Amino acid sequence: MKPYKTVLLDLDGTVFDFAASEKICFFAAAEDLDLLFTCEEYSLYSDINQKLWTMLERKEITIDLLRTERFRRLLEQTGKQGDPALFAKRYVAHLAQSVIPFEGAAEFCRRLAARYSLCVVTNGIRHNQYQRVKLSPIAPYVTAMVTSEEIGAAKPSPLIFEEALRRAGAGAEQCVMVGDNFQADILGAADCGIDAIWYADAQQRVDHNRIVLVSQSYEAILQYLGA
Repeated sequence: MKPYKTVLLDLDGTVFDFAASEKICFFAAAEDLDLLFTCEEYSLYSDINQKLWTMLERKEITIDLLRTERFRRLLEQTGKQGDPALFAKRYVAHLAQSVIPFEGAAEFCRRLAARYSLCVVTNGIRHNQYQRVKLSPIAPYVTAMVTSEEIGAAKPSPLIFEEALRRAGAGAEQCVMVGDNFQADILGAADCGIDAIWYADAQQRVDHNRIVLVSQSYEAILQYLGA
């Protein structure tokens, strides 16, 4: 193991159960607008949203467009009447208050923070992500944070990783990225010369000299990092 100084930490899908929050907040926002959606229609929304986030990572759209476009497409494809901008506003408001950590996530961060500084690196809306961390049990352990919205670039762009290094006060060789998204978190970090731990099923084998561990076990990651 290298003498790391800082852990760059993804939020959603790594320490927060974003899928659970997303679903709860979607239906809450729809209820605010007196709109009724089925589970099948929510699955359609999820597909639309994922495609748009992939486009954002490829710099094909902006975060401002993504916010409303996902709801505009959903309303259009389901034939429902509603204001996509208001739908987006209500969804974002609910999401900013929704924090569902994975089991063991707080203890994972506590143990990491006892040895390393923790810098959150997350794609998302600045206000939402900062507020969610503030409301979460991992808040005391986070020493720095950067979101894609505030610098105008989403993972895997080098810009967000470079800003994370600056805020963490560390060089690439002193950091390790922990995240669940292979393209955005793992390859994005590796392309910047940062080692990476892929928070995924260990059966997913990859051959890359910057990927130092593949595991979906907090304990295994802690053991590897000596935390």
